[in-house]
Amino acid sequence: MKDIPRFRYCFYLDFLANELDENSENALDNLREQADYVRILGSYPQKSRLVGPIKDGVEQMKHMTVDHHDEKVRRLSSDDKKPKPLKIGIIGFNQLGQSLVRRMATQHKFSCLDDDDKSEEAKKLGVDYYPSFEIENFVHGLDIVVVSVPLIHLEDTLQQLPVESLKGKLLVDTSALSSVPKALMLKFFAPNSGVDLMTSHPMLLFGSPHEKAYTASSTWDGRPMFY
Repeated sequence: MKDIPRFRYCFYLDFLANELDENSENALDNLREQADYVRILGSYPQKSRLVGPIKDGVEQMKHMTVDHHDEKVRRLSSDDKKPKPLKIGIIGFNQLGQSLVRRMATQHKFSCLDDDDKSEEAKKLGVDYYPSFEIENFVHGLDIVVVSVPLIHLEDTLQQLPVESLKGKLLVDTSALSSVPKALMLKFFAPNSGVDLMTSHPMLLFGSPHEKAYTASSTWDGRPMFY
């Protein structure tokens, strides 16, 4: 304990550049070499403006009243709204894909697409199954598309996705966290493609296929879904 510094400083840095620019990436890499801790809080367009529910929420917060005695803040109107179920499509209906359905089927509507015939598995879980050649019909109407395929098949899978049909949707990769999935997603879906991208890695402890560990709450509790 004697070797731990008594005080440590934390600095916030805001600069005008794209996080993905070569100069920015080099500067951040160099900073990581010099600092014990570096965290990127966000990258956003210059002179951007808030729109939609976020803008409305911020406007309401400007007029919020604070009761310093009870330490209560007035609630926003959106706090009482019931969340709208999402339409989620899973590409690759493997153990992970099926586990996601078991976990969230009561809150959201699921469909799946797979090269192999997964109609029986999908039927048991109440999920609509699509073969790979019906990818256009599969994507139509979805809010989120989850890619749940082995990393070795990720590039081929992303290459086959219809970019135009994915505009306005969130595309989520579930491969092991590394620079490869991010690079592949940016390769096929440029920042101006209109497709929102997320790389994730569900931190699960799967049991054997004969065990029912996939539905046990202990498999999920306390473990992050993504970083």
